[in-house]
Amino acid sequence: MPHRADSQELMERRAHAKIEEGFLIRTNATPLLPFRFEACININNDRLWQLFISLTEFLPDSVSCHYGTEEAVHTLPMGKMEALAGLYPHKNELTEDAALSFGLVHNHKKSMFELTVTHTKYIRFYGREEKAFVDKMNVFRLPERKRLEFVDEYPYQVVAGKRTPEK
Repeated sequence: MPHRADSQELMERRAHAKIEEGFLIRTNATPLLPFRFEACININNDRLWQLFISLTEFLPDSVSCHYGTEEAVHTLPMGKMEALAGLYPHKNELTEDAALSFGLVHNHKKSMFELTVTHTKYIRFYGREEKAFVDKMNVFRLPERKRLEFVDEYPYQVVAGKRTPEK
């Protein structure tokens, strides 16, 4: 980051980053948008897939899938179980590769649901049943926080992983 004037300040902030499990929730204040709340969730990577699958409970049966790097691919609408079956064989890559984001979305004029795992591996969720969502977070022992920091707020470096081919 030598090209950035604030690189030293950013590195100092990173040294004191407080990345912890939990979630932030914000009520939608814009009646024109078809969701009631949005949430950002930090969870340790070893539980990421499990939470992702659990949150699909809130999605309608028809969803579109999105996945990829900077230019994500979006599928046509399909059954939620079909979408999950397509993602499952790639769950390790999807949850561990810091270049990939993925998720499911259902978007109509009157309702929108979106569940996305960002490339930096926190979850963004847009939904309608806030109490049920908070209950789900309690099942995963994820506390609601007034302030929550995410890894992409700080400088980070992505290092290519080494995967042993399956035999």
